[in-house]
Amino acid sequence: MKALITGGAGYIGSHCNRYFAERGVETVILDDLSCGNAKSVVAGRLVQGDIGDKKLLDELFKTEKFDVIIHFAAFANIPESISKPALYYDNNVLKMKTLLDTALEYDIKNVVFSSSAATYGETQIVPVLESHPQIPINP
Repeated sequence: MKALITGGAGYIGSHCNRYFAERGVETVILDDLSCGNAKSVVAGRLVQGDIGDKKLLDELFKTEKFDVIIHFAAFANIPESISKPALYYDNNVLKMKTLLDTALEYDIKNVVFSSSAATYGETQIVPVLESHPQIPINP
């Protein structure tokens, strides 16, 4: 199995990469290193680049033949999302759409999207179930 881990040089992505490597899963890490650190990539191959770069995605998907995409490249800083909503829309919506559209072109049907419980807003029930109403309080 081969996995593309976007944002794999960040905290959660790098731990996912290490977990996969320990289980024999081949990984390619795609990270722009704006929030991650290349030293955190202890396995697999690091490609420095942007998830919205269609040309780069085409090159990767043609040569690597991924079975799954694990997506950790979303921005998640709440105060920054309020002060720079366009930046968050660009990365978390438009660039992710480019990633998903390209995945469809290359018949990659397995995508894991890592999200934040912040999508639920002020939760009414703990533990929070996926069926909980999503009433976010920030972008």
